[in-house]
Amino acid sequence: MPTQKVCSFCKENIGVATKTCKHCGTKQPAKERLEKKKEKFTAEWKERQKKNCSINKVYDATNLLLHKWNLLERHPVLFLSKKTKNGIVAEFLCPRDIEAEEEEVEDSLATMQQIYEKLLNGHDRGTPSPAGRVMGPTSGGEGGRESKSCGWGTASPKSALEGTRLPKSL
Repeated sequence: MPTQKVCSFCKENIGVATKTCKHCGTKQPAKERLEKKKEKFTAEWKERQKKNCSINKVYDATNLLLHKWNLLERHPVLFLSKKTKNGIVAEFLCPRDIEAEEEEVEDSLATMQQIYEKLLNGHDRGTPSPAGRVMGPTSGGEGGRESKSCGWGTASPKSALEGTRLPKSL
């Protein structure tokens, strides 16, 4: 496999994994195959997903991808959000299970989730997000189940922001 490629702007040799040319500073184009795959996901695709209620398939594919990253020892956590009539509600996906003795980790993830939610909603600092329930990951298209695992959920198991000071930049 080649280790060098030519910059799309200045025509100098650069590494194949280079995203920005070290000679001219030009951002290199993304892989063509990936761009072609992205093109088939349009607003029409989005509407079909909503109409057919097949968004759970996207969740399942995402959980599988996160599992693969976890196997490669990358330990991912993905934060997602959904607009509701009460504002934006955050959720997170994580491929590993949190054991009962890891309450600090669970609380930290819940705090991160609420901070993410606050950023998206633009709430004032110190206003906790509405508490809900934590949902476990789905498998095979099943509905979510209440869980203390690091799965996906719409809110934290308890108000993790109580007593926590957020940075002024939030």
